[in-house]
Amino acid sequence: MRQVSPLPRKVDQQEGEPAYALLIRALEANGTRRLYTTVNRIAGNRSESVAQIDPVEVARICKADPAPLVHATPLVGTSTATVMGHTLSADQVGVRARRWCPACLAESRYYRVWWDLQPITSCPTHGIKLVSSCGCGDGTVRWRSNRTMHCAAGHAFSAAAREAATADVLAFDSYVIGRLLGKCDPGLPSLDEVPLGDLLSLCGRLGRASIDPDATLYEVRRGHDNGRVHAEGFRILGDIPANAGRLFEDVRTRNVGQGGRHGLRYCYGKLYGYILRLPEHTVGDALRHALHEHAGHHAPVKVGKRSGSGFRSDTGIPLVVAADAVGITYPLFRDLLDHLAIPHRARELGQGNGLRGEMSLADFEELRRRLEGFQRLAYVSSELGLPVTDTVELALAGRLDLIAPGKGVANWFFGAGAAEKFLAALRTAAVQAGSEAGRYVSLRVAARDCGLSMAGVLSLVLDGVVPSRIHGATHARRGDHGVRAFEVDADTLASLGALTGEMDLTPASAARSLGLSQSTMEAVVEAGLILTHGSPDGVRVSAAEIDRFRTDFATAPELRRAMGVRSFMPVAAAMAAAGVEPAATGPRPMEMVYHRHPAMAACVEAAARYASPPARGESRVSAARQLRVSPTMLRQLIDTGLLSMQDGCRFGSIAADEVARFKATYVLTSELAEASDVHSSRAIVSLLTDSGVRPVNGPPTLHYHLYDRREAEAAMQARLAKSRAGEPPVPSSGPALGSVEVCERLGTNKTMVSQLARAGMLTPEGPFKRGLALTVPLSEVERFARTYVFANELGRLAGRDQLHGTGKTVTAKLLRNGLRPICARPEFQTFVFDRSEAEALLRRLDLA
Repeated sequence: MRQVSPLPRKVDQQEGEPAYALLIRALEANGTRRLYTTVNRIAGNRSESVAQIDPVEVARICKADPAPLVHATPLVGTSTATVMGHTLSADQVGVRARRWCPACLAESRYYRVWWDLQPITSCPTHGIKLVSSCGCGDGTVRWRSNRTMHCAAGHAFSAAAREAATADVLAFDSYVIGRLLGKCDPGLPSLDEVPLGDLLSLCGRLGRASIDPDATLYEVRRGHDNGRVHAEGFRILGDIPANAGRLFEDVRTRNVGQGGRHGLRYCYGKLYGYILRLPEHTVGDALRHALHEHAGHHAPVKVGKRSGSGFRSDTGIPLVVAADAVGITYPLFRDLLDHLAIPHRARELGQGNGLRGEMSLADFEELRRRLEGFQRLAYVSSELGLPVTDTVELALAGRLDLIAPGKGVANWFFGAGAAEKFLAALRTAAVQAGSEAGRYVSLRVAARDCGLSMAGVLSLVLDGVVPSRIHGATHARRGDHGVRAFEVDADTLASLGALTGEMDLTPASAARSLGLSQSTMEAVVEAGLILTHGSPDGVRVSAAEIDRFRTDFATAPELRRAMGVRSFMPVAAAMAAAGVEPAATGPRPMEMVYHRHPAMAACVEAAARYASPPARGESRVSAARQLRVSPTMLRQLIDTGLLSMQDGCRFGSIAADEVARFKATYVLTSELAEASDVHSSRAIVSLLTDSGVRPVNGPPTLHYHLYDRREAEAAMQARLAKSRAGEPPVPSSGPALGSVEVCERLGTNKTMVSQLARAGMLTPEGPFKRGLALTVPLSEVERFARTYVFANELGRLAGRDQLHGTGKTVTAKLLRNGLRPICARPEFQTFVFDRSEAEALLRRLDLA
């Protein structure tokens, strides 16, 4: 924010007037002509909301008392907003577009902050709706370019059309404004115990359930006034026993009709889990009691289900219900119990329902207390302003309130306020502004200069080893939230010996100091080239290990410089020619690690060939484009000797005649598929195998199968000739199955079977034609089942017994671990994998 001198004329702040409204009113009172320019000069970036204006600075400019101005100005964060001492959800506050009461502006010329709260849509004093249009069409009224009483076009805000509001909306808005002003309603003492932000969310959720329980909140707001939705929820909370009972009956009737016996979650839908997860306050207890009473009288449960109190028995609670109560999915809840070593037992629910878990009530209440307000990894990282990897490092080092770690970046559970507690500890460790001595730099710069991770630097700050300071409240309010508001003493950090390698480093910091990627560092540690050790702060790499690695091993960038070449491919070719195997392999040639002495000797010997380089040939990018392969596939072709680089070229180029030779000699399945009526590379492989043509090379050495061009094209021509003569591509003998029987044997549907037949992966009897009955030889179905597998079958092999979602979950896990599908969406209805590859991956992941 730029420094602006105080305005000559003082303007007093009114009750509930925010800083941005007072600033515009004060500028008008002092005769400012160019209002838009002046506000931008004070507020800074035009893309930012006016709520980012510092109220303390506005108080200085307007000569006002800063305390009530800070109190009345919304402080909007990423997920929450603070208004007049109340914490609300960030989406409940909107300050980019104005809304106002024309009658209020006509009586007193100032703006009220509660007009910026999205649930408030009326003025209880005058009984009319708030307006957002001044008469200039449908455009919104922005703060920066309009004055207090009229818009830039001259339309008076007080002259806007007035429309009466309903009694329910006025009652709700009157209560919320009273809470903001500290005036409690004596008729609703139970609601006064609930935090205002939670109450607004509860009113919105109940109102949505009452209006349309199947619609999302956005759909309800789009079809109905936002104020009506919250007013409906507020009306229900006014008399919970009567109104909530009618709401529950409406929801139950919509879901199950007038009869039938169903589970409680089916009867009440998502509202059931929402009410179970409400905090332990008077309103939450009253709603849970009302739901229990209604369920006992109107919602008989299935045979084998426990009714008890409506949710739990005297001794235990089903895991499905417990998972709903804490707000996570059942599989994730079951994994959380296993990780925390919380005992649970199998329970027979009745005939046909199988086994489900049950845990004791005491363990559930303790777990619910720990998980109350839990936070996920992405949210904690956002609040801290740190990358996810640094947040994980802090969590594993015990610096954050971690309930349970996850896998990768998924399914991490942090305690409520984990980020706030960590930032509070940093503020406690920071020195007072003005008393510091030293050269302070930002946290990111300090981590980069010393070779540590940001988490490592923060650990030193919390241990009191490195001084830190907060670099200004104004910056923190303007968006430098989290750890970005802190600076550390660079001189102290450098004197600790981080630059000279006297400190133990995290694996991530060690990788940066060695010039390795994170994946290569993991491969190096797994191969035993660098030994790690445990410490109270987590896994560490000693300085001696880093020095030993530099002495014994050489990375690809070092070898490239030793050879004097511009590309990593000549290095890989020289190592292959000299018979030097990599000690650790990365996903790319630039990430290979070799034993230093034989690798350097091979580089010195190969460097003589690059002294007089030949004319530069085709670049690898151009060669890959001409051969229609990926850069990774091109590298695999070079590694296997099927394609040669131009000898002596420092850039690793490929001669044009070498590219032409390869194209004339070999052919890929994708090219054969494009030239035929078979639109699947895997089907091409099956057809060529049946014809006795074997690939020159293929997976896992290459990404795709590679065939001799002459043999493959001859086999495809023979197949085409048979098809034109009306002969089936593959003669069949023995029994045949109809499409329904094929679906039952393979565990799929008719659409997928037709797609497989059209792609040539299932060979029917006779040519496949759309719309005609499909029959497939039994031997062909058995061959398909031996060769391929659907994801739902893999889910059963992995022990997942859910009725729905198994295939989707297992497919996502297989794809994340690098398994390439044979069939994938959107070309096919579902995913198909190679059976041997998929089962091997499940065993490697310890899932089968």
